[in-house]
Amino acid sequence: MNAASPDTSLVITSNNDNLPGISPRPPSPPRNNATTANVIQTMAVIETMKYQESTSYRALPYLDSAVVTEHDRSALCQWGLSFVDACNVDRKICSIAISYFDRFLSSRSSNIVPLCLADQGDFQLAFITCLLIALKGREGVHVSTTFVSEKMCNGMYDSDEFNPMELEILKALSWRLNGPIPQDFIQYFAQLLPVSTDESVVEMLVDEATKNSEVALSNYAMALRAPSFIAFVAITTAIRSLDLDSLPHLDILGWWNLIGSVVHGNSVDSV
Repeated sequence: MNAASPDTSLVITSNNDNLPGISPRPPSPPRNNATTANVIQTMAVIETMKYQESTSYRALPYLDSAVVTEHDRSALCQWGLSFVDACNVDRKICSIAISYFDRFLSSRSSNIVPLCLADQGDFQLAFITCLLIALKGREGVHVSTTFVSEKMCNGMYDSDEFNPMELEILKALSWRLNGPIPQDFIQYFAQLLPVSTDESVVEMLVDEATKNSEVALSNYAMALRAPSFIAFVAITTAIRSLDLDSLPHLDILGWWNLIGSVVHGNSVDSV
């Protein structure tokens, strides 16, 4: 892509002002004892997120007849991760931005979408704007459009191009900005691990699965799958790659079967 590499000296401001009608994302759930009440509460949250991913927050294929390519999209995703690292903010922000980006480009309510799919410059502008929306709405971080224009993009875009694009994206998304991403499912699935599981094992498993989910989101075909499915695949890959000798085989198998059952469509009551 043509946007500049992230400036590690980036100065950003943080505030508590969220976009209109948007509640802050809940913090990652703390690890606690897997009592019946906690399990029921966790499963209820998971079921709510599964409903969201199958309705208002679903992304559809959009590159079939586009000029821009899967490689262009993957490059933007990788650049986005580098940018949030340079900003020293949670890498989940990039995953949230990717979710906005895919949903926006698969929407049919904006006349801007065909332009973004036909021109790499507009394609990049849409992604960068999604990143700015995620930073502002989820981290309370505001990056000035002048800085974005001059430092992030080397003057490729004028500072007054971002606000109109932001409005187009927000309208196309119907201001729905609080849907689940794979990392959310990973965190809540981890709450269902046996209470006897060593904290270091939980942390290692979550970290590895999170890395796997970031790789998956850079892959166009995989990113269009449900976040819960991406999380399940990421966890499965993590289990296979890590040394989990400290976790009894039957415990990890039982947990894996449990979350697999939920991901593949069984209701909470039937699990």
